Amino acid sequence: MHARLDRTHLRRWLAGTAAASAALAGVGLTGPAAQADPVEPPPECPAAFPVADLVRGDAVTGRTVTQGTTPEAFGGSVLGVLEDGISAGVDMVLVDLDSAEIDRVGIWSGMSGSPVYAADGRLIGAVAYSLGTGPSTVAGVTPATEMYRLLTPSASTALAPRTAAPLTGALQRTVARVADTGATTMRRMRVPVGLSGLGAERVRTLGPALNSQGVHLADAPAGAPSQQQIPVSAGSNMAASMAYGTLTAAAVGTATAVCGDEVLGFGHPMNFTGASTMSLHGATATHVQDDSVFGGFKVANLGAPVGTVDRDRLAGIRGSQGARPTEHDVRSVAVQGGESQTALTHVTVGSLIPELAFGNVVAAQDRVLDRIGGGQATTTWTVRGTRRDGTPFSYTRSNRYADPEDVSAATAIGLAEELMTVQDNPGEVVRITAVDSTTTLDDTYESYRIAKVQYLRGRTWTTLPSRSSAALKQGRSVRLRVTLTSREAANRTVETTVAVPARTAGRSGVLTVTGGGEGLYSSEEFFEDEEEFFEDAPAPSPETLPALLKSLTTAPANDEVVVSLRFNARGAAGKVRTVRGDADRVVGGLKFYSVRATR
Repeated sequence: MHARLDRTHLRRWLAGTAAASAALAGVGLTGPAAQADPVEPPPECPAAFPVADLVRGDAVTGRTVTQGTTPEAFGGSVLGVLEDGISAGVDMVLVDLDSAEIDRVGIWSGMSGSPVYAADGRLIGAVAYSLGTGPSTVAGVTPATEMYRLLTPSASTALAPRTAAPLTGALQRTVARVADTGATTMRRMRVPVGLSGLGAERVRTLGPALNSQGVHLADAPAGAPSQQQIPVSAGSNMAASMAYGTLTAAAVGTATAVCGDEVLGFGHPMNFTGASTMSLHGATATHVQDDSVFGGFKVANLGAPVGTVDRDRLAGIRGSQGARPTEHDVRSVAVQGGESQTALTHVTVGSLIPELAFGNVVAAQDRVLDRIGGGQATTTWTVRGTRRDGTPFSYTRSNRYADPEDVSAATAIGLAEELMTVQDNPGEVVRITAVDSTTTLDDTYESYRIAKVQYLRGRTWTTLPSRSSAALKQGRSVRLRVTLTSREAANRTVETTVAVPARTAGRSGVLTVTGGGEGLYSSEEFFEDEEEFFEDAPAPSPETLPALLKSLTTAPANDEVVVSLRFNARGAAGKVRTVRGDADRVVGGLKFYSVRATR
């Protein structure tokens, strides 16, 4: 299957490999936030409390952050245990929580991972699930016994055997009454989404794609992570990032336990990939935003990376503090007049480079244009990577783009589609390791379409007929003149010459004249189209990638007129002859003409 970079891929970029309702990060307002009064912290890695020993009404305490970086205490009580409430063989502990902030907004997005302790200080588990979509004080807790399985054996505490303590019918009704809902279905807690590097207009445009994936788009400005390394402790903010920098795709939740260099958090998956290469960050919360429809959500700023999130499992995520994951830099420079803007995003999940490169280009170009609208752009990008055997590769491509509605999106689509083509090539698995692009923008939108094609017959320019065949002499070169018209600019012509092969007398053929930009995917199609089409892929071959890279670097540019001539003949006489002419503007249109060779 081959899919264009449509909304489906856009959702993958924004929602982070889709399917994960935990989704992306909340990143928010910059500046200092007030620090909450500190509470006496429990042990960072306490023993797990067996679920079977919980009794309805047992008092619980917990830790989470509402402002700044210092955890605050909350209280509550056990409602019961929902057997297989998370998955087959994994129970869910139900608790009713209270604090000034929980009483105000209910449990909130970004609270996922907040540790819940028994009276003796042992860890019951992490807040991870909520009842319904609106505000509620009832939380589903992922048992610590399940989360500790994510640790290395040397760091893990003894795991108690699973003994079900089912939630009775009466208790189910109690849960429904406390949550003010008629159902007891628990959902993973949402994580608020902020898009760094993109303006409010882009956020509004892309919001429906996000919300359709079951995530919550936080209407808050966003920024790149700071250079400050914010410590991660039990009950503090914890972020897992697929990319950070100008464009940040990271989920901010809460750390549940810190066992040596290992950190557990969230209590549910982020992308549910198992193994992971995300970066680990601390974060500073600005506040918890009230939301009567979806429930409250935390707004926070990421700190600098402090380690690697290497496990993304059903019971939560695990990070190791210290070594950071490999980063693949996507750098985009946008220039207009004397202004320039550079966007730099560090990607830790390499499979997302095409989508993140799209966003990075848009971020730089929107900033230097200071608007969203039509225009033209000339761009050059260099792509680097490694082949399956570790051999490095690179290629450079220059092109021109024009779009009447959104020139930033037009250039970004071109780059992203090429990256997807390279990454998904059928020959071998490759890794894209770096992308650099430079674009020069023009506010004025102009483009051409092919209006007519003439050939020089004797000394007279004659329009090629549309209903009959034009006679071309074999073994000679024929001069062509292509007339281009435009709504925005004066007409112009492009002249070129194509050779008619020898030994083709009496043979019929086809002359094709194409604008290099005829196949461009416009910004309007990008935001509206859901097109996917299927094609038969060739068998894997080590020759595929070199051939693909050559084709990318030698393919016609969008501002060229491409003439191809082919006769119905064998051998050299039937070989396609192709020539190009530069139009200095994006050219669309496609013309076919029947021809015949004469002596």
